[in-house]
Amino acid sequence: MLTTETIEGTNIVTAAYSGSVATEEMERLRTAAKQVIDRNGSVRLLLEYGDIEPGRIEPKAYVEDLKMTGILDDIEKMALVTDASWIRAGSKLFDTVISGEAKTFEAAERDHALLWLRD
Repeated sequence: MLTTETIEGTNIVTAAYSGSVATEEMERLRTAAKQVIDRNGSVRLLLEYGDIEPGRIEPKAYVEDLKMTGILDDIEKMALVTDASWIRAGSKLFDTVISGEAKTFEAAERDHALLWLRD
């Protein structure tokens, strides 16, 4: 499941991943991010990864995730919140593909990640 929320009055979009992820859920995230970019000129993302396994994500969801690359230049900041070692290891890639800042936080540091995004 992927839940997406836009924090009112900010350019922050949150996405919480857990379990399996459907294509429609990825489409909602992409749409929310594009709406914030259209309104504010940039987006800040809080991506939370809970209990998720790569094999439990629909293949079409990966394609939708890759479509997010159309917004990579508009990402001002991205906070990845996870305790999963495989995600933490791969998070270094974001430093090279987004124009803004990317930082990884442990699950217990979610509130700190949100504060970092608001700065």
